[in-house]
Amino acid sequence: MNAKPPAIPALDGLRAMACLAVLYRHIGELAIDAPFLYGKSGVNLFFTLSGFLMTHHYLPDSLSWRYWIAYLIRRFFRVYMVFAIVMLMFWACSEFWKPLPIFEDFNGDTLINELTLHGFISTYWTIAIEIKFYLFFPIIGILFLLLKLSPQKKFILMTLALAGSLMLNPFNDIEDRSILWKHIPYFIGGMWGALTIQTFDLRQLMPTRVWNGVLLICLLAAIPYAFFLQMDFFNPQHIHYDHLYYLVCPLFAVITVMATLCSGWMLWLLANPAMRFIGLISYSLYLCHRLVWGIGLNLFPAPSLSMACSIVAFTFVFATAFHYVIEKPFNNYGKKLAAKILDATDKKTC
Repeated sequence: MNAKPPAIPALDGLRAMACLAVLYRHIGELAIDAPFLYGKSGVNLFFTLSGFLMTHHYLPDSLSWRYWIAYLIRRFFRVYMVFAIVMLMFWACSEFWKPLPIFEDFNGDTLINELTLHGFISTYWTIAIEIKFYLFFPIIGILFLLLKLSPQKKFILMTLALAGSLMLNPFNDIEDRSILWKHIPYFIGGMWGALTIQTFDLRQLMPTRVWNGVLLICLLAAIPYAFFLQMDFFNPQHIHYDHLYYLVCPLFAVITVMATLCSGWMLWLLANPAMRFIGLISYSLYLCHRLVWGIGLNLFPAPSLSMACSIVAFTFVFATAFHYVIEKPFNNYGKKLAAKILDATDKKTC
């Protein structure tokens, strides 16, 4: 198998932006009045990044059962085990602080539903969707190999899949957000983005300053979606927000592609040390913020602005510790276990 492609630093910045968007959306739980932000914009960007990264890093070039077992083991320890630990912590806290709104509906049955990917409490429903996509992704990889498609044909097929998922998706009007197919256009958009940069040498088409400009325009175009489109003043109630994915899904896919091409000031904006660090701990931050905020609200039922800001700051400290103590060790163990499964001729750090 081919070697693992190098990491793309700018994508850490996009991951950080997505995580911060979700945190900002939930900040009202701490009684902080903040300008409205459509938190689902961060969730949809996460889905797009997942589709991109799975295709960029894990799309194989040979049929190997060992590879897919190693892939599933990596995903299990990297995503599910960390998620399960947070759910156990959430359940333990709920036993002590039941009256709080964040914990009051969480019980033993809720824990089982979450661990079996059938529960969809606020925030954590997205993890179940991610895991379902990870289970679906091998089907696409195996299909590509069985059809023996060239990179150009893969790109054409994914372009058609993206268009079809946008125009013909029968699940878009369904309120149940637990259905993977309701969100599949974002994952396919990310996959389309990865195949775009694998198929075409876009850096040769235009100077990097042009790509920087395109990325800036796309990011600015995403601002109305993130901030305004749920406000009654901007968006009449008869408009269904999920219908916006006809525009937003391709926009996020293009943003992801442009992020791989940016340089200079735009690269610094997305890949400076602060953004890369937030991107590094983004999964732990995403999982832990509601847990920490729930405990903070128990200790300070009516926090002042300064105390609420302190709770947010402590959330970053807690998430950092959780990343290095829990998330990273599980990830490393998954890597080692996956490497043992791959034989000498099929070895690849997946």
